[in-house]
Amino acid sequence: MRAVTDMSGSRDADQLQVLSLMKDAMKALKEAKSRGVDVKPAKPLMKHCVRAFTAGDYAEAARVAEEVLRRYGSMPSIG
Repeated sequence: MRAVTDMSGSRDADQLQVLSLMKDAMKALKEAKSRGVDVKPAKPLMKHCVRAFTAGDYAEAARVAEEVLRRYGSMPSIG
């Protein structure tokens, strides 16, 4: 997992880095769901992530995406 805590680069680079992180978070959710994990609790987190990104708060968007990755990135399958 990549840490994106220092958002001191250019705005375009920050956007691309956070978009990649958000994509990774969505992929982790999709994989977790396919393993039988309840991913419903992540829905408000991802909504917050998108809102933060849209508002230009890339550090917050990255923080939330990283939280999703921590929670759902490497969970064992259920069942």
